[in-house]
Amino acid sequence: MMFSHTDTEVLRFLANRFLRPYWKTIIFFACLNAVMGMLFSLRPVVLAPALDFFVNAPSAPADSLFDINLSNIGATIRSWFSIGRGDYLGLGILVAFSYTFISALVSGIGFVSYWGNQKLRSLIRQDMTVAVHGHMLHLPLTFFHRHKSGKLLNYFTYDVVRTANGLDQIPREVIRAASRLAVTGTILVVSSAWLALLILLVGILHFWVTRWLSTRVKKNTRALAQKMADTTAVFQESVSGVRLIKSFAAERHNARKIRTVTDSLREVDVKSSVTSYTEDPVRLVLDSMLAGIILLFALVAVGHDILTMQAALMYFYLTQQSIEPVSILGKQLLAVQQLLASASPLMKLFQERSEIVDGLEAATPLRHSVTLQGVSFSYPDGAVVLKDINLTINKGEMVALVGPSGAGKSTLADMLLRFYDPTQGQITFDERDIRDFRLREYRRLFGVVSQDTLLFNATIRENIIFDKVYDENKLKHVIEVANASDFIYELPEGLDTELGDRGVRLSGGQRQRIAIARAVYHQPQLLILDEATSALDSHSEHQVQEALDRLAKEITVVAIAHRLSTVQHADKIVVMNAGRIEAVGRHEELLGMSPTYQQLCKLQLTPSVMRNSPG
Repeated sequence: MMFSHTDTEVLRFLANRFLRPYWKTIIFFACLNAVMGMLFSLRPVVLAPALDFFVNAPSAPADSLFDINLSNIGATIRSWFSIGRGDYLGLGILVAFSYTFISALVSGIGFVSYWGNQKLRSLIRQDMTVAVHGHMLHLPLTFFHRHKSGKLLNYFTYDVVRTANGLDQIPREVIRAASRLAVTGTILVVSSAWLALLILLVGILHFWVTRWLSTRVKKNTRALAQKMADTTAVFQESVSGVRLIKSFAAERHNARKIRTVTDSLREVDVKSSVTSYTEDPVRLVLDSMLAGIILLFALVAVGHDILTMQAALMYFYLTQQSIEPVSILGKQLLAVQQLLASASPLMKLFQERSEIVDGLEAATPLRHSVTLQGVSFSYPDGAVVLKDINLTINKGEMVALVGPSGAGKSTLADMLLRFYDPTQGQITFDERDIRDFRLREYRRLFGVVSQDTLLFNATIRENIIFDKVYDENKLKHVIEVANASDFIYELPEGLDTELGDRGVRLSGGQRQRIAIARAVYHQPQLLILDEATSALDSHSEHQVQEALDRLAKEITVVAIAHRLSTVQHADKIVVMNAGRIEAVGRHEELLGMSPTYQQLCKLQLTPSVMRNSPG
């Protein structure tokens, strides 16, 4: 079988998801390409009257359209325009004008068709890019944990591009080739059904070549895509980690890594290219063999008075014209295999579903508290992260989550944001299960400032406003709250300063304060701070801490912290260890009741801070 059940599913997916919206346009250009193909096949036929003259073989015109064949078509055309055999000037003008007119018509239709198909391809490619991106954003974090970033980027840079190009090229070429073959085949069958069977032989041989190459082409296309994804991932890591690479003087190590992955890509690329190139010489040899056989049959047909000399010449010319579209159809069947290899990952991506089911209720501002009741969470591989968590976060409180690495602090924060749902238990927002809320509305109640701050290659103003409406007074307020005015207004361009890629033109503390300003501009009900100061020096930490102290007076804050100095004054400190809550209280209380907290304090705080410890 040329196409499996899975292949059929992929083609149906593409048609329903991306082609259906443009079905009217597709039908119009399909008809245009069919007309172009038919005119292209009819173009050599108008040379028949001149051919009669050159071979000096007069023939009688056909009595009706159904009697036209290659032996009398020249005389029939002359009779339509009342041109006698001796009217050389009239015959020359007729043939030259007809050939030029049809050629110009074919070229004009071809240009319009190309322009339309290019526009359609760009629209489909845009739709696919937007759809892939949008679908990815709705997938859970576990999906991104399972895939390399290079693989994800490859969806856009390889799979989408190759699929969109195939959806443009393949139908266009197939329709043109099929219409050419239909017209030429009809003329040949009318002239000699037996001789026309040679075209069927051409088709069978080309189909055999296509079948022989199809599995290899599809396999190589997928292998090439995978190697490109691996290469993209390594290059991305190299660019994003350039500071680390230079810091460790690891340029040679990184160069060897690049060399290894590009060597692998090169090998697969060469193999894929050689396989694809094999198609052309194999088809060329077949076509040459068939041309010789066709010429032999044409000469035999003339010798047995099956065809006239001019008919035999037209027959040979038209059969050569038929070999090209048959070859094109074979090539496009291989192109379909490449299309399937590129589109299959896209279909699988769209089959990915988030276990986070959107709710139906509107999310409202926090009035009282967020409560975790008996919450446990395990990853799909069975790894237990949280166990029987019971915690209440009251409106206006600053709640700190502390504990050793791997204690489950970040996972708990992610569950508040509903990146994951509890395996057991529930999380309520003013006594309403958060799974009942519409996800987008619910998450817009939160602001997040993480350790690895992402700033865009845009101005400070654009980074703070992000997707909100510009409000100058609010902007000034959040800059003051974030303790960022001291450095922003000292910059030559102020708020219009371009930050560069990932905000490289700012220090770590400055980036964090911009991130805080962005979070506050969003006007969140709850602010989650995930290790917001852990990577900062003492001076930057102090400035960010002042900003956080201001924030704690305005909104509810959940702060994940390794540095206890940043959360000592929190209203509630939650000590976590091995996925459980060991203790909850204020700093002084925890020193007397939590061994884990005592150990953390001994490692981080000065003896004066430990004076309340009973030990």
